Amino acid sequence: MKTTILTFIAAAAAYAQGDCPGFPNCLYTQQQTFEFTTSRANVSYNDVSGTRRTIEITIRTPNRQGVLPVLIWAHGGGDGRNGEGASAGALSDWSVFTARAGYLTVSPAFHIRSAADQSAICKHLGYAEGEECDSFNSLGWDRPFDMAAILDFLNQQNDAAGPLGGRVDMARIGIGGHSAGSGGTLSMAGAHREYARKRYNGPQWFEDPRPKAFVALSPSSPGFSGMWDTSFKDESNSWDSIKRPILMVSGEGDGHEQTPRGRRIGHGYLPPGDKYLLFINSSDFGHGDYGDDLNECGYSAVSDARCAVFRNVLHSVVLAFFDGFVQGRPQALQYIQNGLPQRLSEQLIDWRKR
Repeated sequence: MKTTILTFIAAAAAYAQGDCPGFPNCLYTQQQTFEFTTSRANVSYNDVSGTRRTIEITIRTPNRQGVLPVLIWAHGGGDGRNGEGASAGALSDWSVFTARAGYLTVSPAFHIRSAADQSAICKHLGYAEGEECDSFNSLGWDRPFDMAAILDFLNQQNDAAGPLGGRVDMARIGIGGHSAGSGGTLSMAGAHREYARKRYNGPQWFEDPRPKAFVALSPSSPGFSGMWDTSFKDESNSWDSIKRPILMVSGEGDGHEQTPRGRRIGHGYLPPGDKYLLFINSSDFGHGDYGDDLNECGYSAVSDARCAVFRNVLHSVVLAFFDGFVQGRPQALQYIQNGLPQRLSEQLIDWRKR
């Protein structure tokens, strides 16, 4: 029998303070809401092929005193994000939510390479010109380097005279990404990737030591985005080298060229120690609902009330994870490490820890 997200409402109401002490309805909520100012900037760097790359970013700065913890949200895909101001709409629901929660939030607008730039990276990586190069999805390769350049930019701005001077806490950084953005996020955490039949292992490639915690929304299955699975006489995989805290988020409706079950596989390969999976056992919410479409999840097929509950659950768990592992807040760590998200619904939430 098909379950619906409405079960969340009944399940949440059934849990009183005694079942989740300190967490009304078993939800973790932000302690204070902040207004924020919005600005835009361009970040440029030279990639490994010598190509100049420029990424537009929108910066949402909370109106609060002192240095600010940082979150970067990496969107999926690349189409439709080339115009001026495009970064303002990239993962806008997540970006606005975390800015209001007090994080200096950076939303990049990644872009598809021009034909010349695609040819340059293909030549560098060893993809043959023509069909092989044309089919190579360079977005996955570029994303961790783009985000590392953004961190460099923030560090420079923090040291300079200007609106961000002295405001960026480079010791409290979180990275979140959706779909292709989750691949880049996991790469920065230390995931290995395979391109043009070569495996890129080790911190000299994608891993960045600066972020403290990572959220991967709709993470890729093995065989996609350069991620590889174990095989006969080869027990290595893309995920077993990730040491820092990870939260993966997906669900039964999270397909889009992959399978929902496939998106869970990587979590099983993560080494133990604060590695979490939130899986929504409902097909009501599709791939985009975990990312750019969260503000209008389900479109006409799902009611506004059901969308609101779904959004509240995702917001609650993701914020608790970042508050706990980026800022070290004891209440947030209690919520995550004690598995309280599972209490929202035994039927519709699958909460896993490694």
